[in-house]
Amino acid sequence: MLLFERKNGEGFSIGGLARVRVTGFRGNGRVKLAIDAPRHVPVLRDEVTPRDDAPAPQFEALHVLMVEDDDDFCTILESVFELHAVGKITRASSPEQALEKLDQLVTEPNPPSLILIDFHLLGGTGCELVEKLRARGDTRRLPLVMLSGSDDEENIEACFEAGASAYLRKPDDFAGLSEVVGRLLNFWVADDVLR
Repeated sequence: MLLFERKNGEGFSIGGLARVRVTGFRGNGRVKLAIDAPRHVPVLRDEVTPRDDAPAPQFEALHVLMVEDDDDFCTILESVFELHAVGKITRASSPEQALEKLDQLVTEPNPPSLILIDFHLLGGTGCELVEKLRARGDTRRLPLVMLSGSDDEENIEACFEAGASAYLRKPDDFAGLSEVVGRLLNFWVADDVLR
Protein backbone atom coordinates (compact mmCIF):
# COMPACT_ATOMS: atom_id res chain seq x y z
CA MET A 1 0.00 0.00 0.00
CA LEU A 2 1.28 3.44 -0.91
CA LEU A 3 0.16 6.30 1.31
CA PHE A 4 0.87 9.87 0.28
CA GLU A 5 -0.56 13.33 0.45
CA ARG A 6 -0.58 15.74 -2.47
CA LYS A 7 -2.77 18.47 -3.89
CA ASN A 8 -4.47 18.13 -7.25
CA GLY A 9 -1.88 18.46 -10.01
CA GLU A 10 1.09 17.80 -7.74
CA GLY A 11 3.12 14.64 -7.98
CA PHE A 12 6.11 12.71 -6.78
CA SER A 13 8.75 10.41 -8.19
CA ILE A 14 9.08 6.71 -7.38
CA GLY A 15 12.69 5.56 -7.50
CA GLY A 16 13.48 8.10 -10.20
CA LEU A 17 11.72 5.86 -12.75
CA ALA A 18 8.07 6.77 -12.54
CA ARG A 19 6.18 9.95 -11.73
CA VAL A 20 2.75 9.90 -10.07
CA ARG A 21 0.39 12.89 -10.25
CA VAL A 22 -2.98 13.47 -8.56
CA THR A 23 -5.43 14.39 -11.33
CA GLY A 24 -8.72 14.45 -9.48
CA PHE A 25 -10.85 13.38 -6.56
CA ARG A 26 -13.59 10.79 -6.82
CA GLY A 27 -15.08 10.90 -3.33
CA ASN A 28 -15.16 8.29 -0.58
CA GLY A 29 -11.46 8.83 -0.04
CA ARG A 30 -10.49 7.91 -3.61
CA VAL A 31 -8.24 9.92 -5.89
CA LYS A 32 -7.55 9.69 -9.60
CA LEU A 33 -3.86 9.26 -10.41
CA ALA A 34 -1.78 9.58 -13.56
CA ILE A 35 1.40 7.52 -13.75
CA ASP A 36 4.15 8.47 -16.19
CA ALA A 37 6.77 5.77 -16.62
CA PRO A 38 9.33 4.71 -19.25
CA ARG A 39 8.23 1.86 -21.52
CA HIS A 40 10.46 -0.68 -19.75
CA VAL A 41 8.72 -0.11 -16.38
CA PRO A 42 5.49 -2.12 -16.15
CA VAL A 43 2.49 -0.23 -14.81
CA LEU A 44 -0.45 -2.34 -13.69
CA ARG A 45 -3.87 -0.73 -13.70
CA ASP A 46 -6.36 -1.82 -11.11
CA GLU A 47 -9.38 -0.28 -9.52
CA VAL A 48 -8.92 -0.04 -5.77
CA THR A 49 -12.12 -0.80 -3.92
CA PRO A 50 -12.93 -0.25 -0.27
CA ARG A 51 -12.43 -3.24 2.02
CA ASP A 52 -15.56 -5.19 2.93
CA ASP A 53 -14.79 -4.76 6.62
CA ALA A 54 -14.40 -0.97 6.34
CA PRO A 55 -16.85 0.91 8.58
CA ALA A 56 -19.85 2.50 6.88
CA PRO A 57 -19.59 6.28 6.43
CA GLN A 58 -21.16 8.04 9.37
CA PHE A 59 -21.90 11.29 7.58
CA GLU A 60 -23.90 10.00 4.62
CA ALA A 61 -27.18 11.39 5.96
CA LEU A 62 -25.77 14.89 6.49
CA HIS A 63 -26.60 17.88 4.31
CA VAL A 64 -24.13 20.77 4.40
CA LEU A 65 -24.83 24.24 3.02
CA MET A 66 -21.62 26.09 2.09
CA VAL A 67 -21.85 29.86 1.80
CA GLU A 68 -18.64 30.81 0.00
CA ASP A 69 -18.00 33.14 -2.95
CA ASP A 70 -14.63 31.64 -3.97
CA ASP A 71 -15.43 28.94 -6.57
CA ASP A 72 -11.98 27.36 -6.33
CA PHE A 73 -12.23 27.00 -2.57
CA CYS A 74 -15.77 25.59 -2.93
CA THR A 75 -14.46 22.92 -5.28
CA ILE A 76 -11.74 21.97 -2.82
CA LEU A 77 -14.19 21.98 0.08
CA GLU A 78 -16.60 19.76 -1.87
CA SER A 79 -13.74 17.30 -2.40
CA VAL A 80 -13.06 17.30 1.34
CA PHE A 81 -16.73 16.63 2.12
CA GLU A 82 -16.73 13.80 -0.43
CA LEU A 83 -13.68 12.29 1.29
CA HIS A 84 -15.64 12.34 4.54
CA ALA A 85 -18.67 10.80 2.74
CA VAL A 86 -21.04 13.69 3.45
CA GLY A 87 -24.34 12.84 1.79
CA LYS A 88 -25.38 16.16 0.27
CA ILE A 89 -23.61 19.46 -0.32
CA THR A 90 -25.34 22.66 -1.44
CA ARG A 91 -23.48 25.81 -2.48
CA ALA A 92 -24.46 29.45 -2.17
CA SER A 93 -22.17 32.35 -3.09
CA SER A 94 -23.87 35.22 -1.24
CA PRO A 95 -26.01 35.79 1.85
CA GLU A 96 -29.01 36.52 -0.39
CA GLN A 97 -28.54 33.30 -2.36
CA ALA A 98 -28.11 31.31 0.88
CA LEU A 99 -31.42 32.62 2.21
CA GLU A 100 -33.18 31.87 -1.09
CA LYS A 101 -31.80 28.33 -1.17
CA LEU A 102 -32.75 27.76 2.46
CA ASP A 103 -36.34 28.81 1.70
CA GLN A 104 -36.44 25.98 -0.84
CA LEU A 105 -34.38 23.42 1.09
CA VAL A 106 -36.18 23.55 4.44
CA THR A 107 -39.25 21.92 2.88
CA GLU A 108 -37.22 18.95 1.54
CA PRO A 109 -36.93 15.64 3.41
CA ASN A 110 -33.22 16.27 4.14
CA PRO A 111 -32.72 20.01 4.79
CA PRO A 112 -29.26 21.34 5.68
CA SER A 113 -28.03 20.18 9.07
CA LEU A 114 -24.86 22.29 9.10
CA ILE A 115 -24.09 25.64 7.49
CA LEU A 116 -20.50 26.72 6.78
CA ILE A 117 -20.13 30.44 6.17
CA ASP A 118 -17.20 32.52 4.94
CA PHE A 119 -16.72 35.88 6.64
CA HIS A 120 -16.15 38.00 3.50
CA LEU A 121 -18.98 37.46 1.01
CA LEU A 122 -20.38 39.26 -2.00
CA GLY A 123 -23.26 41.42 -0.83
CA GLY A 124 -22.51 41.30 2.89
CA THR A 125 -20.58 39.60 5.63
CA GLY A 126 -20.96 36.18 7.13
CA CYS A 127 -21.85 37.84 10.45
CA GLU A 128 -24.85 39.54 8.88
CA LEU A 129 -25.99 36.21 7.48
CA VAL A 130 -25.58 34.52 10.87
CA GLU A 131 -27.81 37.17 12.48
CA LYS A 132 -30.50 36.58 9.85
CA LEU A 133 -30.27 32.79 10.25
CA ARG A 134 -30.53 33.01 14.05
CA ALA A 135 -33.68 35.13 13.63
CA ARG A 136 -35.38 32.44 11.49
CA GLY A 137 -37.34 29.68 13.18
CA ASP A 138 -36.10 26.95 10.84
CA THR A 139 -32.37 27.67 11.23
CA ARG A 140 -32.21 29.10 14.75
CA ARG A 141 -30.75 25.91 16.26
CA LEU A 142 -28.54 24.78 13.38
CA PRO A 143 -24.77 24.82 13.76
CA LEU A 144 -23.58 27.94 11.92
CA VAL A 145 -19.84 27.59 11.51
CA MET A 146 -17.64 30.37 10.20
CA LEU A 147 -14.81 29.11 8.00
CA SER A 148 -12.69 32.08 7.03
CA GLY A 149 -9.20 33.12 6.06
CA SER A 150 -9.45 36.08 8.44
CA ASP A 151 -7.96 35.79 11.91
CA ASP A 152 -8.89 39.34 12.89
CA GLU A 153 -10.02 39.27 16.55
CA GLU A 154 -12.74 41.87 15.96
CA ASN A 155 -14.23 39.80 13.12
CA ILE A 156 -14.15 36.66 15.24
CA GLU A 157 -15.80 38.41 18.18
CA ALA A 158 -18.46 39.91 15.89
CA CYS A 159 -19.30 36.45 14.54
CA PHE A 160 -19.80 35.00 18.00
CA GLU A 161 -21.89 38.00 19.03
CA ALA A 162 -24.04 37.43 15.92
CA GLY A 163 -24.62 33.82 16.99
CA ALA A 164 -21.98 31.73 15.21
CA SER A 165 -21.52 28.26 16.70
CA ALA A 166 -17.81 28.14 15.89
CA TYR A 167 -15.14 30.07 14.01
CA LEU A 168 -12.50 28.12 12.11
CA ARG A 169 -9.54 29.51 10.20
CA LYS A 170 -9.17 28.15 6.66
CA PRO A 171 -6.05 26.00 6.52
CA ASP A 172 -3.54 26.64 3.74
CA ASP A 173 -3.50 23.09 2.37
CA PHE A 174 -5.84 20.24 1.48
CA ALA A 175 -4.68 17.97 4.30
CA GLY A 176 -5.21 20.69 6.88
CA LEU A 177 -8.67 21.46 5.52
CA SER A 178 -9.58 17.77 5.57
CA GLU A 179 -8.44 17.51 9.19
CA VAL A 180 -10.44 20.60 10.23
CA VAL A 181 -13.57 19.37 8.47
CA GLY A 182 -13.16 15.88 9.95
CA ARG A 183 -12.88 17.29 13.46
CA LEU A 184 -15.84 19.59 12.85
CA LEU A 185 -18.06 16.75 11.63
CA ASN A 186 -16.95 14.42 14.41
CA PHE A 187 -17.65 17.08 17.02
CA TRP A 188 -21.21 17.78 15.89
CA VAL A 189 -22.09 14.17 15.09
CA ALA A 190 -20.59 12.87 18.37
CA ASP A 191 -23.00 15.15 20.22
CA ASP A 192 -25.89 14.02 17.97
CA VAL A 193 -26.47 17.60 16.87
CA LEU A 194 -26.48 16.83 13.15
CA ARG A 195 -28.42 13.56 13.17
